[in-house]
Amino acid sequence: MTQNTIMVVQYVVALSAAVVVRAGAYFWVQSFPDTSVLRPLGPYDVAFLGGGSSWVVETAVAGLVESGGVTVHHGRRTEYRPGPDAARRVRDPVQREVLVLLQRTNSLTRLALLFARTGTAADLRRGLVSAGFLLSYPGRTPIVWVGRALIPLAVIAMGLLHGVSRDAAIGVLVFAGFGALVVWAASETVLPLAHSRRARRLKSAMAKVVAECTPSDKQRKREEVLDEAVVRQVRGIVTARAGEWGLATGWAGSAIGMVPFMGWKGYTAERAELRPLPRSWSPGSRMAFASSGPRRGLGFLFRVLGVACVLAALGGLVRSGPGYLTIGLLVVLSLAGAWSTTLGKKHLAADGREVLRTSVRPPVLYLRSFEHDAMLEQASPFRWLLVALGSRSSYIEEVVRAVRGFGKVVAIGDPGAPLPGLGPAQIHVPEDATAVIGPGWNLQRWQAEVLGLLHHASLVLISAGHSEGLRWEFAQATSRVPPERLVILVPLDRAQYARFRERTQAYFRSGLPADPRKHSVRKNEEVHGLIYFDRDWTPHFVAFHRHALLQLHRGRIAIRPSLRRLRNRLVHALYPVFHSNRVFWPGIVLPVPFGRSSDHRVVPGLSAARTLVLLVALAIADALISKHLR
Repeated sequence: MTQNTIMVVQYVVALSAAVVVRAGAYFWVQSFPDTSVLRPLGPYDVAFLGGGSSWVVETAVAGLVESGGVTVHHGRRTEYRPGPDAARRVRDPVQREVLVLLQRTNSLTRLALLFARTGTAADLRRGLVSAGFLLSYPGRTPIVWVGRALIPLAVIAMGLLHGVSRDAAIGVLVFAGFGALVVWAASETVLPLAHSRRARRLKSAMAKVVAECTPSDKQRKREEVLDEAVVRQVRGIVTARAGEWGLATGWAGSAIGMVPFMGWKGYTAERAELRPLPRSWSPGSRMAFASSGPRRGLGFLFRVLGVACVLAALGGLVRSGPGYLTIGLLVVLSLAGAWSTTLGKKHLAADGREVLRTSVRPPVLYLRSFEHDAMLEQASPFRWLLVALGSRSSYIEEVVRAVRGFGKVVAIGDPGAPLPGLGPAQIHVPEDATAVIGPGWNLQRWQAEVLGLLHHASLVLISAGHSEGLRWEFAQATSRVPPERLVILVPLDRAQYARFRERTQAYFRSGLPADPRKHSVRKNEEVHGLIYFDRDWTPHFVAFHRHALLQLHRGRIAIRPSLRRLRNRLVHALYPVFHSNRVFWPGIVLPVPFGRSSDHRVVPGLSAARTLVLLVALAIADALISKHLR
């Protein structure tokens, strides 16, 4: 028997032993006699069975938001803060415990861990044990950990490698670790040692109801089913089956009552401006460097560090050749370089007020929800090297470059962000500050800033969203800005756009256009199209093509060769806006004697990779034909 065969046998035996121990423990604990006392289940009981401490915390936060005990502060990371009179609005011990914990952290993962260690969580578990939904038996902790310990032993067995190269050993360990992780997850799901059969039946029934009401991806692409309709359907079924499931009366039919069944999305489907609690701390979001705001010296340092990381990664690849360790080092250094470069850009970002003071031309105003910033600043994982070398590859930076013919782009800065965002020059407004701009106009300071910028902006870009502040901005923009100077960016899929259109088209004189996209868009796309308006407020939805080649608009063909795919999409889609505002379009425009009355049409082309493949195929075909003719 070879060394590799012995290694695989050790691995399989260790994993099999882990499964056997887990199965034996499962059937042993399930054989205990049922001595439970049935009682009606409250929202926290169902939340604990459905999603553990995380759903319990989310249910409590939803109740505090509904009662006004917690105020919502939208930003790059939406924060839920206790209000000044929160103690008087608490309705139960769980809310009181979560309210105290919210003063320490806003991370859902951290909140769930802290709550699980409290006496309130222990009382909740004891109640579920007495009701026969959780199992309590002597020696539970040792049994659970013995079953779990055998799984890493299987990986260790694979680690006893002799006569195997270093790179091959790393690959084998990765494979073994993945297999062990799959076995562990399957054991925790199929053979639980904490939930009784009664709890599993109840969870299965509730999950089946939610799954039947939630449309599949294919159905969602075919029909624009809104989340509100799904939640209403689930609420009706849950209310009808509350007696069958043993639920207490009065809570299952409320908006908060959907959290124990569907998680936070069951509550926010009807309040789209709310966002879930962040699950973890974001690296670099609260650095000690950022406590005093942007510093140009640190900005240059981080930019140099980013380039150094990439050069070191490339040097290691050239020197050592491809291999698991080299590729892993390349990925780590590229990530570090991209992170350092992004941080350097933020430290070197221009101040919005300084831009307004020194700029000759009127500015371009960019309006959006603050929670979009983190998503829009992200670059594709395949662009790490370009980011670290200084490439403007994030979506928001490409937007700024695409409209630079109109002027410099400014935006209201996120008051909760430690550093300015990428792209537009940020105008920072103190959080919760107010301003009186006239009789009856007691507005928040950021609203006063927006009103002042709307009057002087050469172009207004608004990113479509669902928050209350964004709807206010739409109302003000449509009443104060000429239609040809207003553009709506659409970073939404079909279902999200349908909801956005339903809630905001009343602000527009001619409404908003229907979605021309035949299929749902890819989730990894940052933005999927834009809407521009004629002088009579006639709307036009321009869906982005992956590779825009040229376009036809009112007797003109516009061509713009570019390797920047995202910027190319934006510039091609914005051509009518450039033309109506008499701003030079960065491309080649050729008058033609046709198409003067046609709508704006963008003609898709081929990517550089597909063009290369096509040229190679044509060369091979030409060689074969020439050989055959000879």
